[in-house]
Amino acid sequence: MMTLGLEVLLACAAGLLLIHWLPRGGDPGRRLWPMIAISAAVAAYWQPRTLLATLALTAATWLALRLASTPSRRRLGVAFGVVALLAPLVYYKYAAWLLASWPWARGLAPLGREVPLGISFTVFRLIGVLMDTVNLRIAVSGGELLLLALFFPTLRSGPITTVQSFGTLDQDRLADRVVPAIGRIFLGLCRKLLLANNLSTLILTPWLRSGIAALTPEQCLLLPVLFGLRVYWDFAGYTDIAIGTASLFGYRVPENFDRPYLSRNLVEFWRRWHITLSEWIRLRLFMKLVGRRSGKARLYAATIVSMALCGLWHGAGWGFLLWGVWHGAGIVATHVFGDLQRQSEGVRRLAAAPGSDAVATAVTFTYVHLGWLLFFLPVDEAWLAAGSALAALSHASGWAWLGLMTAAGAVEYALAGSGPAWRERWAALPAAARGAAYGLLTWAMVVSAQPEPFLYFRF
Repeated sequence: MMTLGLEVLLACAAGLLLIHWLPRGGDPGRRLWPMIAISAAVAAYWQPRTLLATLALTAATWLALRLASTPSRRRLGVAFGVVALLAPLVYYKYAAWLLASWPWARGLAPLGREVPLGISFTVFRLIGVLMDTVNLRIAVSGGELLLLALFFPTLRSGPITTVQSFGTLDQDRLADRVVPAIGRIFLGLCRKLLLANNLSTLILTPWLRSGIAALTPEQCLLLPVLFGLRVYWDFAGYTDIAIGTASLFGYRVPENFDRPYLSRNLVEFWRRWHITLSEWIRLRLFMKLVGRRSGKARLYAATIVSMALCGLWHGAGWGFLLWGVWHGAGIVATHVFGDLQRQSEGVRRLAAAPGSDAVATAVTFTYVHLGWLLFFLPVDEAWLAAGSALAALSHASGWAWLGLMTAAGAVEYALAGSGPAWRERWAALPAAARGAAYGLLTWAMVVSAQPEPFLYFRF
């Protein structure tokens, strides 16, 4: 498997070659087939099955689009495409889990253990293209469809690009984007190698190796926050690298995070966490389940079902399913509280009281992080850790650890920003200071970073 450093080096070198090869103001279409060739080569290097599976899924999508091009066969084309795309995903990721309780059906489980890399992202990406192209009457060529499916910076772990969100950058200003793109890649490497990997190697892995039952209540109190920081730094780091690499090649992909742990409720959290997945779930699943006119009961049921399927998208297992239901319940509670605010003056005054935003953020932060126990641990161990964490709050040392949790949240806030204000402050530093910081961080990554695959590579 190609190492992370070599992948980034290859991307930088190839991207710069493309930049110099294309004339200023040239036709962006000239990048299409070279970019497809580069992405196909990278996919084949990672795993030949990935390239074959992606080509097959893209071909099925293209056939569905041709079938749906006739108004009388539009629904048939969409249905054919969705089934053709979901069938391999179900077979590779869920067949063994679904059939595990039926001994007679074990022979139907996937042949071999090698699952095509990024198949969950590829399937959702292509279903989105199919639905958008048919419903919004957006034209997409075969080459554009193939590049959208194969584009190697987003192939394995997103962001989940769409026909609207994926495109070429302004060629006249492409050279001006080289330094910001490399800076974004560097930020992602810092998040992944310095923060996520060391947190996992130095703390989480030893704790989990000893077993949940061997952890102290204070450790169990801190465990959900460490899970949350690790998955955020890991996945946001990957997104930084994907966005920076895409920009280096001259392509635009959407943002995927917006400081999600500062959200005041679960609805806001899912607008800021894994943004492209939550938009996919909302537009292509939730809206279909709700329909144009529906009562509260159907709205809440659609929310629970959508989030349960979102949980299962991450993996086959009861923990993922319950994690999705946990978030669905939190979103329903947010809607119920919103209804109460509209109906009750007292509730509105309570929601507008001084400090209410801080309390809401703390409650959401706690709720989200408790959910990470279900995401990372077997269900029985998740309940054990949650119970032990609650027991820690019965004495003073537990509250001390709770202070550490708050500090961890502050660290997340300080290291989460990649917005204009953060960039302006960084750019205002003397060049020598920025160079020294880059050198120090690079040295730290080389010396201390532990090699671990990205978490979302498993999905």
